[in-house]
Amino acid sequence: MPLEFFLKSETDRQQLISFLNIYHAQCEVVCPEQRPKRSPIKGAQTCRYCGATSLKRWKEAHTFSHALGNNTLFSYDECDVCNERFSTWETDLAAFLGPSRTLNQVRGKKGIPKSKSADRQVEIVGDDTWEGQTEHIKIERTALEKDAIRIDVEKGETAVTFVKETYRPLHVFKALIKMAYAILPQDDLPFYEVTKQFLNSSSLDNELAHTATINKITFTFGVGTSSPFLLLYKKKDLSLPHPTHVALLFWQNYVFQYGIPYHSADIERFGKKPMSQPQLPPFLFFEGKNVKSFARIVSLSSREPLKGEKETIEFFHGAGIPSTVYDTDTGELIDAKLNPDDVKFIHLSREKIIYPGKKKGI
Repeated sequence: MPLEFFLKSETDRQQLISFLNIYHAQCEVVCPEQRPKRSPIKGAQTCRYCGATSLKRWKEAHTFSHALGNNTLFSYDECDVCNERFSTWETDLAAFLGPSRTLNQVRGKKGIPKSKSADRQVEIVGDDTWEGQTEHIKIERTALEKDAIRIDVEKGETAVTFVKETYRPLHVFKALIKMAYAILPQDDLPFYEVTKQFLNSSSLDNELAHTATINKITFTFGVGTSSPFLLLYKKKDLSLPHPTHVALLFWQNYVFQYGIPYHSADIERFGKKPMSQPQLPPFLFFEGKNVKSFARIVSLSSREPLKGEKETIEFFHGAGIPSTVYDTDTGELIDAKLNPDDVKFIHLSREKIIYPGKKKGI
């Protein structure tokens, strides 16, 4: 079924046309609604990552990272040794995503994870209860004098500053490449021997890390996909100076676009230098008139731990000053104008944003 794109402007439309002049859609992989029953193995299994073979049944391996909420899509051509190695990148990927898993209420093995800012100024809970309703999102700052939550009531905007936990950017890049490599058609695998070596060890990290960049597209909170899926595009003309394959990973209110590096034809023609990547504009699969989005290029080339990275989470709501606030001392709504500096915590639902105000001489 052809995909239908909804774009904001003529500039975005021309950017999409330029991309589709270079690439064609090769495959699309989505997470099924239910976990399929595993079929018995027939003959020897071969690992697509290291070439190991075995007649023994391997563990189920997540095609897309479990950190993304994938509980139904598994690969059976990934050996236990590779699976164990790739799992070490999960912590880095989760830290890179910051509070997004909590804000999007992505369930893991132990439910929706809590997110604490590394500077301990903000805590986010994804399954709180508010006025008898469950699964509300609660964003709380530890002290009123901190500016981790900023509310502009006149513009109808709220911004929350969150400091991510430490992570290694190159491990995040490898986790993303692994997901794209997992769905490459078998006919393309022989051309990605260098990529396979890059995933299997750290021996090429210094030589190839400079190519680790992605295009990160962010949409308004609450807009996006309920489970991850990946589109794979292939270059129409191998002589063009762009990566042979480009992956688009859709996850919640994000799209991550990145080229799969080190196709043998690309190396033969252009060496192992960074290649220009035609970028897709921010787009949706539905018409979202009030949806805001922005895109930026992110470098994931560093092998060193990245500490103190800040992320700003923005929410858009109706402008104007509320005439009632929630008093956290009494647990009651009172008639008073909201003072943004007095807001201790915020409750979010898919329908509305609720600002409980701390009564403080108002």
